[in-house]
Amino acid sequence: MQQPPELTHFVREALNRGQSRQTIEAQLAAADWTGLEIQTALAGWDYCEPIGAVPRPQRSTSAWDALFYVMLFAAFGLMIGHAMHLMLGVITFMMPEAGDSYSRYRMNGLRWSMAAVMVFTPAFLWLHWKDARASQANPVRRFGTIRRWLTATALLAAALTLACDSIYVIYAFLTGELTPRFIVKAIAVALMAGTVLYYFRQERQTEPVARFNPGAWLAAGLTLLALSTSLWLSGGPLQGQKEARDDIRLRELRIVREDIAACKSFRTEGLPETLAPMSCARAPQDLTGLASAITYERLEQDRFEICVQLEAPDRASNLYDIHRKGSLHCTAETLE
Repeated sequence: MQQPPELTHFVREALNRGQSRQTIEAQLAAADWTGLEIQTALAGWDYCEPIGAVPRPQRSTSAWDALFYVMLFAAFGLMIGHAMHLMLGVITFMMPEAGDSYSRYRMNGLRWSMAAVMVFTPAFLWLHWKDARASQANPVRRFGTIRRWLTATALLAAALTLACDSIYVIYAFLTGELTPRFIVKAIAVALMAGTVLYYFRQERQTEPVARFNPGAWLAAGLTLLALSTSLWLSGGPLQGQKEARDDIRLRELRIVREDIAACKSFRTEGLPETLAPMSCARAPQDLTGLASAITYERLEQDRFEICVQLEAPDRASNLYDIHRKGSLHCTAETLE
């Protein structure tokens, strides 16, 4: 913490005049200096009887402090941002509206945020604990320039988020688009922005910070709640494996369709009534065993349809050339 020159000069002169530290502290307190500023100023000087006030070393650690606080604030911001994404995703899935589609790609977006939360939440809690312990030992850390700027930036971002959230809610109300799901999402955004404001509320206080800031545990608690709900909703790793296999099935369904359409004999003789789709594969070595489950049906003399059964049909992507047919996903092609 950079001490005001007038405060440093006053402490040095008072010590040189033989004033006790208790007297200096009382005089500064009466002049409205904070307890933290007074203790920091007094800690910068020693007193030797024949010499007077002797300055104590105040070595700069600004570079390391900057690195530490950038890591702390980045971990906090990424944790909050991904937790908000999880909350909005969970609300979307649990409160469906007309036109919603539950594709695996949207679910993969949630899984990416789940992975980020699993990394950044413990990283933030560890960095916060290190900072709180260091700030208790040296309260001056809380008044560092880089920390003040990062705190102000975080507070500004949270305040702007709350303002934009309120504007969006009012706009949706005026346009008649205020649905229950929209209201719940707006509350979730306001809750996370309020959590940021609550976490940084003590940055403007002059008293030492407690070792365990309740704002940090509130942020971590909301994040873990969003994570656990998302894990339950996504079905975990086993569900992810099913969706990955379904993705392979749909990709190979397209390949087999193109292979059948490219068969020259069908262009002259017409499509057969029955067909083993894999018999037309031009590069069977590039296909997996999942392609063997593809079924064939002739619709017209020059038009056919092939289908495959998916393990997680409700999570399959809505593709323009693939449609659902009962429990199957199918694609049709017309010979040219």
